[in-house]
Order: sequence, then structure tokens, then C-alpha cells
Amino acid sequence: DWEGTGRAQVGVFRSTGGANEFIMRNADGSLNKILLGDRGDQPVIGRWDGGARDLPGVFRRSTTGGANTIAALHADGSLTQAQYGIPGDLPVIGDWSGAGRSSYGIYRPGNATFTLSNSYAGAADTSFIYGNGGTWS
Repeated sequence: DWEGTGRAQVGVFRSTGGANEFIMRNADGSLNKILLGDRGDQPVIGRWDGGARDLPGVFRRSTTGGANTIAALHADGSLTQAQYGIPGDLPVIGDWSGAGRSSYGIYRPGNATFTLSNSYAGAADTSFIYGNGGTWS
């Protein structure tokens, strides 16, 4: 819901050259384009501000053995970044506390563990095991 109207609209994520482009279609057919992140980042979408609008973000896997980076674009144009998880983790986004705003977490396939944060502080608020360690068959 790019406009906060209560209706979902189509969006496209395209990695071109050295950048990423989010192309979001509005209800009137017009397009918004936002450049965010670097080639190889994964798209994530959330209500980072707790408002009615969904906004883009990116998940960057660590290539150095350190923490991954999650970056969220806010309505005022600012960017919140957090270091979270380890290489091999996958991003998950949701409103874990019921506060009306999205936050981030990771899923670690090797041990089927979800680790979720509510605070953008890089620290886990809760962790739990769900699934069977990476395979769903």
C-alpha cells in the first residue's frame, strides 16, 4: 500500500547497473521510482513509520563474515540501518509487537530459528525454533 489508501498496489524491484530501483504503481496508474541500496541487496517492504504507507528497504548479506545489514527508508527520506544476524540468514519483516509498525528479524535455515527485533537496535527481542532446519518437505 504505497499511498496509504488501504489498497495494495503492484511494485517491482529491479537491480540495474550498480543500484537497485523500486518502481511502485499508484492507484491512478502513475509510478514512483526510488533508488535504494546496491546491486545484490534483497528487497524488503514494511510500515517502518507505523503509518498507513508501506515503504521499501533492503537486506544486505554480509560478505565479510560479520553481521548482515537491514536498511529501511522512512517517509521523511531518512534511512534507518541495523546490523543483524550472520551470513546465511534470511530476512523476515513484520509487526512483531503489535505496535502498528514493521521491524526486522532473521530466519536461520540451518537450525530453523527465527530471531526478531522490535527496536531497530540490532538486539533480539525474541527467538524461537519453527520448522525443520531448512527443508519444508
